[in-house]
Amino acid sequence: MSLIFMATRVASNDGAHPRFDGWRPRLTAIVVAMLVALGSLAPREAIATTSPNTIAVAAVGVAPMPTAAGNGLPAVVPAGFVAPVPASTVDVDRANLATVIRNVALLQNQAVGASTDASMARLREQTTSAQSAADSFAHARQGEIVQIDVKLRALGTPNGKARRRLDAADQRERHLLMERRALLVAELAQARAAAVAANRLFTEVSQRRRTAFDARTLDRTASPLEADFWSSLTKAQPGDTQRLGELGDEAVATALAAAEPAAGLTIILSLVIAVVLAWPLRRIAMRFIYRWTVRPGQSARFHHSARALVAVVVGTVLPGVGAVALNLGLQWGGVLSSKATALAQAVVVAVVWGALVVNLGRQLAGGKGADDRLLTASAALASRIQPLSWLVALITGAGFIVTRVNSVVGASLAATVAANCVSAVAYAAVFGLILLALSEDRPAVDDTESDLPPARGATITLVALTLTLAIIVTLGAVLTGYTTLAILVASQTFWISVLVATTYLLLRFTDDALTELYKPGGWVTRLLVNVINLRTSTVEQLGVITSAVVQVLIVLGALSLALTPFGRNGDVVASSLAGTSHAIHLGSLAVSPRSLAVGVGCLLLGLGIVHLTQRWLDQRFLPVTEWDVGVRNSVSTGVRYLGVGLVLLWALTAAGLGFGQIALIASALSVGIGFGLQQIVQNFVSGIILLIERPIKVGDLVTVGGVEGDIRNIRVRATEIMQADRTTLIVPNSDLITKPVQNKTLGDPRGRVQLQLTIGSAADTTRAITILREALDANVDVIKKPGPTVLVDSLTPSGSVNLVAFAIVASPRVIPRVRSDLYVAVIAALGEAKIGFDGSSGQKVVVEPGPEFKAFTAALSDQLPARREEADRHPDDAAPDVN
Repeated sequence: MSLIFMATRVASNDGAHPRFDGWRPRLTAIVVAMLVALGSLAPREAIATTSPNTIAVAAVGVAPMPTAAGNGLPAVVPAGFVAPVPASTVDVDRANLATVIRNVALLQNQAVGASTDASMARLREQTTSAQSAADSFAHARQGEIVQIDVKLRALGTPNGKARRRLDAADQRERHLLMERRALLVAELAQARAAAVAANRLFTEVSQRRRTAFDARTLDRTASPLEADFWSSLTKAQPGDTQRLGELGDEAVATALAAAEPAAGLTIILSLVIAVVLAWPLRRIAMRFIYRWTVRPGQSARFHHSARALVAVVVGTVLPGVGAVALNLGLQWGGVLSSKATALAQAVVVAVVWGALVVNLGRQLAGGKGADDRLLTASAALASRIQPLSWLVALITGAGFIVTRVNSVVGASLAATVAANCVSAVAYAAVFGLILLALSEDRPAVDDTESDLPPARGATITLVALTLTLAIIVTLGAVLTGYTTLAILVASQTFWISVLVATTYLLLRFTDDALTELYKPGGWVTRLLVNVINLRTSTVEQLGVITSAVVQVLIVLGALSLALTPFGRNGDVVASSLAGTSHAIHLGSLAVSPRSLAVGVGCLLLGLGIVHLTQRWLDQRFLPVTEWDVGVRNSVSTGVRYLGVGLVLLWALTAAGLGFGQIALIASALSVGIGFGLQQIVQNFVSGIILLIERPIKVGDLVTVGGVEGDIRNIRVRATEIMQADRTTLIVPNSDLITKPVQNKTLGDPRGRVQLQLTIGSAADTTRAITILREALDANVDVIKKPGPTVLVDSLTPSGSVNLVAFAIVASPRVIPRVRSDLYVAVIAALGEAKIGFDGSSGQKVVVEPGPEFKAFTAALSDQLPARREEADRHPDDAAPDVN
């Protein structure tokens, strides 16, 4: 049979190749001689067995030709001639071929309705048997065709052209052989078509089985720690090895059959193009990018993000185009078979993926300098990021190619499970290396403050926690037999990480680009201001809103891509959780673990969206508006609580609660409100009133219950008031509604300074008023319009004059400081002018006495001792009047 197969490959017209034309006749003669030599040792009868699902393959032997009386042929024929197969054997073979074709058609119909793993496994075995039967029949017919071709050449009629004159018997024999050959060629074509159909069906069933297995995320298979895992892998190994070998043989045969020299030139040209695109042209493009982004007149932030985005695009596209060019060159050269073409496309995808991973790692955190990295990372971490990104690209790309090879060759389920285990363990190892790099990137410890290591950022902590959970789940799933879950978690971690990195880069570039485009003084701003007559602040708001819309679209696209590997809209994950959908009925309320999980997920997602929205309002939109601080706080707080309310409704409905059930819950809460939550509800309603009517707002200076301070935050339940000593007073909102509140900045944010002064002599009134007015005018904090006022408030019986002065300042908060400065200036001016005065509180201010007053006090001090002695001698007498 091996010699016949060799003769088939060499002598058949179907497998002819131009390079074999020179030595084909010689090899054919050698093969024919060997067949003739072995013919004498071969059995004289053909042994055939038949069954409903297999083809009887007759052992080829050399038998004497029948007599001329039997079929008109000579009784003696040349050596090496093989007698035609009897009619009974031919009919049996045709029946077997018809059975194979019919079985393949039946298997194709059965494949449509096969849904369970057992049915697809049984269908896979039956398809293998049908393909084997069709291949055996094709080999048998090919051997018969080879023998007929040998006989035709022996008759001297190669290619239908006689080299010698044939007699009648030779012509009749030639005619019968040609008819037999035509029939065999037709049957060979049918057998090959059946084999191809069976192989295609086998591949389709294998792919469906693997897909169904991958969709059943929580299905368990044999663990690598169990013997069944290795026994099933050993049992499937011969078939997988055979199919892999057939793939290699087909690829080699197709490559050898490629036309020369066109194939070689095409391959060399495509290889040169791929190398040039992937190496020198990429480096030149990177240098040009770094020079192009350094342009005057633009913000450094926009330069940074634009350079990073263009570098990632160029660094990914050029190697990808090079891989595509090489793939096209191999296809145009006819070097790739159909299966090799599918694998080549997988290699192209792996190259593009790897280039994206490497360039994202370099631009986000792996640059040499701090200006070359978008993320804040130390130099030590940046030096580790680049080799780790190469490792991630290599491991994930190899895993994708292995998965594609399994799909192309129709690998068994055991081989698929083993490949998933190896890939998952490799992914977990990469996770561990990344986690180790992050753990070693802690800042230096300051021994003077604390012995504990300093805390890292929230982003690093979240990444480390995610990687730790991924390692635990992946390795645990592999060891317990949940290989699909392991490979799903591991691959999704990489996929979502790359998707998050790409999304961050796009969001950063979008925000920086639109900020640069709508900046004050830019051409877009000038155009909108001059043509449409918009204000500059309005243009800035338009830029912020446009940036937000584009960023939302980018995030939505990223979410849809994140759900793609899970199936359409996450149906694969939902179907995996179908077993947890058993509901617990509490009256008309049905609660299930699945509905609770969905509700909690919606709640967390909604709260995250609300937080991001409020953060965008506080940091991006509200600062570019012309609203005051109070309006901004009201808008931000209102959006937050409105969003939280909508998220709660969404979570409840997602958990399976209808509006009637929500109303039931609300009615139950109303009972609690009636008993113990009255104050909370009262404060909540008061907070809403404060946000809507805005009698007080953030930044106002108020006095509540004798306490004065600035409003710092108005929440739904309480309001924060910061006092002058920097302490914060929490006031319930109901007190701000039901009690008197003095708002010193509600109508007019300006304040009034009042000075009170009493001069000792009415004769100095005019000079004192002038001094007061000059002191008020000289102070820079005093507003000139309306100007300060100095008035005579009243006169005292002792002849003193009470003066009062008023001045307007920009804010009530500066009144104490301005009053102090004014008193200091007035006291100094009155002292220089020799004008006596009393303090504003009525206390006497000591002024230097004159000479007469000094003489009077001296005489009085001389008389006091004599009068004290006289009072001691006459205690009952009244004290003399000194006046």
